[in-house]
Amino acid sequence: MNKGWKEIYTDICKGTMRQFNTPKVDNLNKCYKRYLGIRKISSAWSIEDDEIEKFVKVRGEIAHHGSKARYIIIGQLDYFIREIKKCAIENDNAVLDYLRTVQADGRPPWYRITI
Repeated sequence: MNKGWKEIYTDICKGTMRQFNTPKVDNLNKCYKRYLGIRKISSAWSIEDDEIEKFVKVRGEIAHHGSKARYIIIGQLDYFIREIKKCAIENDNAVLDYLRTVQADGRPPWYRITI
């Protein structure tokens, strides 16, 4: 059976995501540009790029070294949790705003989230 374009596109995206090991800012910007056409998704975030990179580094240490990873203090962990949650909402809203500009009817595909 022939696959439709949506299924082919979904397969391509899934293949890329399986290889997407490090959610660094540059990698995220490239993915959003390639698959959605959003030039620089990170410009929608209030958190600085270097803060994302710090989080990715700490996450990588924990993921790859477990209990041997550098100790993270609770205050830093709370900060990362709070900022990443806010960043996720900002990201979601930026995608929503972009999709409204490229949809024929201009209607939002979902509702905006407030912070």
